[in-house]
Amino acid sequence: MKRVVSVTPISVDRDSRTFKQAASFTRLGYESVVVEGQPSGGRAELPFELRTVEGPGNGSSALADPHTASPPPMDSRVRTVVPTSVRERGGALFDGALALRAYVDLNFSRTAAALPPGDLYVLHSYLQFPAVERVRRRHGTPFVYDAHDYYPSITQGARPEDRVDEWIRRAVEPLCIRRATETMTVSAGVADLYRERYGRRPAIVRNCHDQRLDAQIETGVRDRVGLSGDDFLIVVVGNAKPGQGLDVVLDAVARLGARAHIACVGRGYEAEAANARKHGLDGRVHFFEPVPPTQVTAFIHSADLAAVLYHAADPNYVNSLPNRFFHPLAAGLPILYPSLPEIRRLADHHGLGVMVDTRDAASIASAITDLLENPAHLEALRGNVARARSVLNWEHEERLLGRLMSSAIAQGA
Repeated sequence: MKRVVSVTPISVDRDSRTFKQAASFTRLGYESVVVEGQPSGGRAELPFELRTVEGPGNGSSALADPHTASPPPMDSRVRTVVPTSVRERGGALFDGALALRAYVDLNFSRTAAALPPGDLYVLHSYLQFPAVERVRRRHGTPFVYDAHDYYPSITQGARPEDRVDEWIRRAVEPLCIRRATETMTVSAGVADLYRERYGRRPAIVRNCHDQRLDAQIETGVRDRVGLSGDDFLIVVVGNAKPGQGLDVVLDAVARLGARAHIACVGRGYEAEAANARKHGLDGRVHFFEPVPPTQVTAFIHSADLAAVLYHAADPNYVNSLPNRFFHPLAAGLPILYPSLPEIRRLADHHGLGVMVDTRDAASIASAITDLLENPAHLEALRGNVARARSVLNWEHEERLLGRLMSSAIAQGA
């Protein structure tokens, strides 16, 4: 049996794309192993073997996920042996050096040690390319690079470690793309951006949800909030991100009657509690920590509508086709969606919801009001969503993934 090893710098319980693929590899007849850079929470059963990179922090201080609200902490060993006074005097230079040291340690010590022999490696971040490259050069093992985003367009922060992260990306990702046996990404738009920049167009495997992995839960979002069937509940799924204008949606909900509620499920929404109070929405905006990827659809199923709030913050957002678009569809929910080409192409074609200007509260409020006052329209959209799930599903993407893996393994033979 061929072994496929998936490599991610974050925990696999926070990386639904890696999780789905690793489960598919098992289903496709491979021995599937995931090497994660940070430890996952406890799971009773997994459809693959899981190994965690050992070491302080279990991850790099280099940014593991450019969209995550809280980057992994810096290497604790260095913090404990270097006095605070020295760190303060060194300032930016010390922080930058620390980030670079942690990145080297992640690849050439801890990830390299955790990688088992395999017939194919699937790399879910350029950050761990050096570790996989060592295996490729030593044993001739093929690898696939999966670009979850168009990283060259993602704006980094101003911290020294952020500048190191950007330097690493500029140096490492071009090599990763050039030397990968196959490359893949999440949408046609992102694939075109990579072709324009690097001259190689990745294959497309969309982030459709895999309902075969879903677990049942005792209490869904409506019951957790304590709403009746007459209340209208809008959900926002996924971590808070810079290109997501939640403040505008709060403004829109404030213009509606008391029936309208909004629930945000994910990390990084702490600051929005103050915005909710500013808009007079106490008791109508509800925040929940992330639920496991296998429980998202069951958790949000009892809502009435989902809001996909992206706007054209950068080329990556313009061309994105994210999990937060597919999770509501799997849960049977119509969506409010932006006029961004990848999302709009699918949403318009299948009639999945109502397009809004995500920068304009009046546009959002008008769309929600129409659905509140016209339940027949909302029910028709639910029917469209139900029909679209026969096409927009992971089973379809799994077939594409299987062909890509077979091709990569054959090229390495």
